[in-house]
Amino acid sequence: MDSDLSRVRLVGPLEAYGSGFAMELARIGYRNNPVADQLRLMAHLSRWLSAQGLGPADITPAMCDAFLAARRSAGYTLWLSRKALVPMLHYLRDIGAVPGSATSTAKSEGGASRPISRIPHLEARAEAINRERIRQPRESVLAKAGVARRKPPA
Repeated sequence: MDSDLSRVRLVGPLEAYGSGFAMELARIGYRNNPVADQLRLMAHLSRWLSAQGLGPADITPAMCDAFLAARRSAGYTLWLSRKALVPMLHYLRDIGAVPGSATSTAKSEGGASRPISRIPHLEARAEAINRERIRQPRESVLAKAGVARRKPPA
């Protein structure tokens, strides 16, 4: 799947939130492909909201279920559960774009009412990625220079 974020066309009531959402996902450790996937899901929700005459303030758990049902009916095979909406709904809630009740959709599937960076599996993933980023540059610089890691003298 193409991960070029500039190719994700986001129009409709959620258009203004796309770049901030992408930056937040990248900040907490998402790579380009998952960020692009989340933006595609946001773009689909935005188009669906627009077709229904709704805006971000209208997002409720029941509306999320209706969107996911429409997604299944349209033949989508990925990101069909409430869990898929968790990062987006938490981000939109955290910036005040959707009501707090919208994130109750995520609670039943393991999410909690907290900032996106504090969702346990996302936080653990971000910490692991940050540790790897800190360790990796030093080792890759040494490897490129042909310096093998030496064991300290006994």
